[in-house]
Amino acid sequence: MAAVPTFYVVPGSTVKSVIDEHRKQVFDVVEAAYRLHASGDTINPDSYFLRYPDNPGARIIALPAHLGGAIQKSGIKWISSFPENRAGNLARASAVLILNDAVTGYPLACIEASLISATRTAASAALAAEHISPNPFGGNLSVIGTGVIARTTVEWLLFRGWKFRKISLYDVDRKEMEHFSKWLRDQHSLQADIQVCLDDAICDSTGNKDFVSGTLVDVLEKKVKLDNRTRIFSPFGLGVLDLAVGNFVLSAAIASNAAIALPDFFSNSARW
Repeated sequence: MAAVPTFYVVPGSTVKSVIDEHRKQVFDVVEAAYRLHASGDTINPDSYFLRYPDNPGARIIALPAHLGGAIQKSGIKWISSFPENRAGNLARASAVLILNDAVTGYPLACIEASLISATRTAASAALAAEHISPNPFGGNLSVIGTGVIARTTVEWLLFRGWKFRKISLYDVDRKEMEHFSKWLRDQHSLQADIQVCLDDAICDSTGNKDFVSGTLVDVLEKKVKLDNRTRIFSPFGLGVLDLAVGNFVLSAAIASNAAIALPDFFSNSARW
């Protein structure tokens, strides 16, 4: 007879502590999730977007996914993006991650996921950069868009040992750039030449996927021949990454007694 699992809540402060204390393990978890996904032992449906006709700039995105292999967890990240929050000095994005037991289907935990979302994206970028860049630990860095994801990505690059001679910043919001520049100098004491760029960014959309050379795992396994062409990497929509990091965070939080247990959360689970 299957037992009802204990339900846990993991607040953002605990998520941050776990990630800060286990960066190397989190980095390895992200790489392992990519390899598991490439092996076909995951389920990653399309993301679903909830939009508002009277507020077209806002949205909430659902990313359902399943991790197989030794993990056997399902779940969904529910992440909102409300750009107008920034006017009140409130974060644009907020998120929760629900993890489910793949045997009973019962939810196992509700985890604050804004940092998990930023972490899995930033760690992915650092992983890709190490294998794509011809000069992996030096040179110049250009940051286009200086929000939370950019800040977290730079943190992970620095954690992985990257050194930069010059860092160029661009954002349509000058205050964002100034905050980012101050953060680089105050929090990381970087000796790099930090430049705030004011000229317009130029973007070109191809409208197709002809430019795609391969997946990140193709790069890791050297199935993609790298040259001097510009390479673009994006982990957008990969909910399996959120599950992988969230599952690690939950396990670490339970082990350190930092997860909040709600043993009677499912009060009427018995059929009769």
